[in-house]
Amino acid sequence: MDLELSSTFTQFGSEPSMKPLQRKFQKLNLGRSRPPPISSENWTQIFEFYVNGSGENGLDKRRTWWPLLLVCRSWQSIARRTPALWRNIWMKWPLEVIEMHLTLSTPLPLILEDLSPEPIDLITLSNLVTGHWRRIEILSVLWFSEHNPSLSAFLDLCAMDQSSTMTSLSILASHTSNHGLQRVGSKHLPDLRELKFDNLGSLGPIPTFRNLRSLVIHELRDLVPIRKIIGILERMKMLEILDITMRLQKKGRTRSVATQKQLSSAATNIPIRLQRLKLTDYAAVEIGYLLRRLRSSFFFDVELHIINPDDSDKFLVTFYPSMNLAKSLTVFPASKISYTFDGTTEHTFTLETSMCNIFGVHLSGASWYNLRELCVHDCVGGVSLPAWRKFLSAAPYLVSVAMRSSATTFLQAVLQSKEPRFANDLRELDLRRSRDHPRNALLGILRQPGRTHLRKLWIDENSVWAASASNLRMYVEELIIEKKEPPPVPYWYN
Repeated sequence: MDLELSSTFTQFGSEPSMKPLQRKFQKLNLGRSRPPPISSENWTQIFEFYVNGSGENGLDKRRTWWPLLLVCRSWQSIARRTPALWRNIWMKWPLEVIEMHLTLSTPLPLILEDLSPEPIDLITLSNLVTGHWRRIEILSVLWFSEHNPSLSAFLDLCAMDQSSTMTSLSILASHTSNHGLQRVGSKHLPDLRELKFDNLGSLGPIPTFRNLRSLVIHELRDLVPIRKIIGILERMKMLEILDITMRLQKKGRTRSVATQKQLSSAATNIPIRLQRLKLTDYAAVEIGYLLRRLRSSFFFDVELHIINPDDSDKFLVTFYPSMNLAKSLTVFPASKISYTFDGTTEHTFTLETSMCNIFGVHLSGASWYNLRELCVHDCVGGVSLPAWRKFLSAAPYLVSVAMRSSATTFLQAVLQSKEPRFANDLRELDLRRSRDHPRNALLGILRQPGRTHLRKLWIDENSVWAASASNLRMYVEELIIEKKEPPPVPYWYN
């Protein structure tokens, strides 16, 4: 290896981030007139050590590879022959560094990121995008209105008369809308698979990206009408993820709910390929109306945040038969209910709920033959002992149970269960944050004749059960006692 270390170390000796790299290189050369041969795997390690170093050695995770070219000729040769090292570009680098990355990464696709709140020079960006638009695969931009007033001007760069191989476009913006996106469509981004917007005021027109797989819109201020969502699903039939999350609303703020008459003119029987649907701040009637208009040959996950918790009972009872497309349903009203099913509860594998009134009235009467995991959060009223007994008889193969609510009635129901399979199948029991601590009921379950040991048991440090830890360990393979940690200090706290 032809070394040129002296001049290099003189040039970079004052740069703290080069010190660990120097020490690592010197270890390889310790006591030798010539350094030992280094495999390609070790070269990769050295490069990654320099660029992706941990925080304690002071290395910047956004740094470029280009100083490595100055270490020695062999490093220059290896780096120049490895285009993959240069395809990630941070748009706040000096222009000459960006140009070096653009040149050395040829012909691989590019990953462009701008994670700085500082303004971007549109002229520089325009030249960059114009010359290498076809190579950009992933583009992530932080676009704040106070620094870059025209999001539309940036999107115009994407609408130039040339096609791109871009598969992912992510824009974090503080703008009123995504105005300008309608001028960008399949003609300019024919291969776009992922589109994400953060912190928009309202969602303007979205062009038809026929190959789009994921549409994620977070921190949206104004609600997207259900009819518009139906239109998106109708136009983009390859969509697999639709995630629309609203910004946290001010307390007491209300909105009008679409009526059945307003929704009736929307399309019906829409064929979809969804794997996940997440919507927030919609009324139960709107969600039910949407789900009844979708048609799919397979099932998908649904996560909903309903604005009118008083209607949550009506939502589940009224629309439960029509939601046969969902394999998992998570609903967040005033409390949370989450369960997995594909038309009937016979195929449900997980159930998570804090709506105990629904649990007792509706869910306990269904068949839960394939249910394996159960989590009950704190809720008003709790679940009655008869409801628990009825539920456990319909769910004989529970493997994991987390009881965040009252544990007394559940443990009593387990003790009274006449299902022999239940005694051996239950392997994990989580009693952290339970509102009560029935010590005798828990020990009674663990001492049941013929019961195999629990694999894991979680309890709180300040619970009555913690005082009986030595007894519990006789029946549990792993006892986990959780200490109560103080709440974390917010990062903005001074």
